[in-house]
Amino acid sequence: MKKFTICFIIYFCVISFSKIAASEKGTFIKEIQVKSQAKTLEIELIANGPISEYRSFTTDKPTRLIIDTSLSDCKIPKVYPLNNPSYSQIRWGINKGKLRLVIDSNLKQIPPYEISTQNNILKVVLDSEKTLSPVTPVKKAEKVEKLEQGGFLLGPEDILEISVWKDETLTKQVVVRPDGKISFPLIGEIQAAGRTVEDLRKEIIEKLSEFISDPVVTVMVIGINSYKIYVIGKVNKPGAYTVGRSVNVMQALSMAGGFSPFADLDNISILREQNGKQIRIKFNYKEVAKGKHLEENILLKRGDVIVVP
Repeated sequence: MKKFTICFIIYFCVISFSKIAASEKGTFIKEIQVKSQAKTLEIELIANGPISEYRSFTTDKPTRLIIDTSLSDCKIPKVYPLNNPSYSQIRWGINKGKLRLVIDSNLKQIPPYEISTQNNILKVVLDSEKTLSPVTPVKKAEKVEKLEQGGFLLGPEDILEISVWKDETLTKQVVVRPDGKISFPLIGEIQAAGRTVEDLRKEIIEKLSEFISDPVVTVMVIGINSYKIYVIGKVNKPGAYTVGRSVNVMQALSMAGGFSPFADLDNISILREQNGKQIRIKFNYKEVAKGKHLEENILLKRGDVIVVP
């Protein structure tokens, strides 16, 4: 009996240790499945347990889709070639203890994409056929659209990482405040909202030059929360959309999943705040889809509302 008790205790300890060791390893990607066509790419990342959350954003120079996950590791090769004319590879690394996935693209910008999770699968679908070239905007919004084409404009709640080469004390993550400003060591407050990243970087360099000789400054947007557009009415997925770059009306309607039955495609409207007033811009989907009146397919400004009656 004594011998049996000792064996049972040893067995219990081994099982407990195994469970602890397994839990310490955390959840990780164990397999990747890729379906690649000329214009589309579908990636399924399969984990050894549930995938609870993720966050995605894009960059244009270089062109990348970046996905931060709740996972702890990845067992696929660190660089996985995709053999696709639009997307070269998927890479991964650990960022602040969590798994970061990076999809490198050969396109000028990442097209509309969808990310979904189901139990232990993270699915990414990119379709470059949905990327339409920007067209000449209507005269009413000409000034605003030209500014948007010049680069992404920062806004409240955007998250920036500012780093100064060879000075770790000046590497900071900052959030653009509701008043449009950020705070940074040595230079204090500086206006960020309504400016491009490059414009902000140049001013930071100018102000830091009073304290540091020839500072080398990098400014990177790591979280885009300010550029929201809205699609309401008879679409399949109405709601607010946070986008990391300028999109036009056709792209926004695609993101909203297309139209529900009985949508009036001839009388779509874009509502926009301009100079303290709300203006209405007409959009005829049927004509634009035929390649006519392409000037109506304007680039959207943050806060624009597309109404599909």
